[in-house]
Amino acid sequence: MTTSYDFEEYLKQARQSIDGSALIVFDLETGGLNGPIEDGKLGMKDYPILEAAMAVVDSDLNYLIPPTTFVVSHTFETLNGMSEWAKDTHIKSGLFDKCLSSDLSLQEVESRIIRTMKACGIEEYHRRNRTGGILLGNSFHFDRDYIMCQMPILNEYVHYRQVDLSGIDILRRLWAPCMDGVKHKTYKHEALVDIMETIKEAKVYRKWFRRIQKLNNFRFWR
Repeated sequence: MTTSYDFEEYLKQARQSIDGSALIVFDLETGGLNGPIEDGKLGMKDYPILEAAMAVVDSDLNYLIPPTTFVVSHTFETLNGMSEWAKDTHIKSGLFDKCLSSDLSLQEVESRIIRTMKACGIEEYHRRNRTGGILLGNSFHFDRDYIMCQMPILNEYVHYRQVDLSGIDILRRLWAPCMDGVKHKTYKHEALVDIMETIKEAKVYRKWFRRIQKLNNFRFWR
């Protein structure tokens, strides 16, 4: 688990701000794509989850829990069975070696993520009580497929709905190309970097929604 801040202080502040639900910016690094692979297998089931990163934010995208990463322990044999693209990418990034030296199983990572949610006041999803964290990310169906298959307890704990910024970006390009998008994404395929870029992108869309709201208020009062 990677942190560089006073975690207990952030938990204290988060508990004061969260009322059962929150936005959880989330990203996974995996050993390949989620679809079919050889021998009738599925990537989302058979390729390993290498790393998970999360941050809890409020409706204004301010950190309640800053970005935190969890690297999953794997054997060399497991890592060597990844897709060639994933193997090459994660060897270059250093994640391959981090997985070899980690002592966290996937089940322990899943448990720590849920414990972090509980500790800052994010309750299990309940429709009637309107509780449950909402996951937010880019091309998030991919991450959710892996979560559903390999982290089923987490999948049931969070809201079944999710926010996928890549979908919002497609609509922006189709319906409002004059709107600023996010420029110069790094595409590093590092979970910590990815969620920080996701928050940066979400702030761009929030800015535009706020402008629309101000315009609507102006027209109403006129």
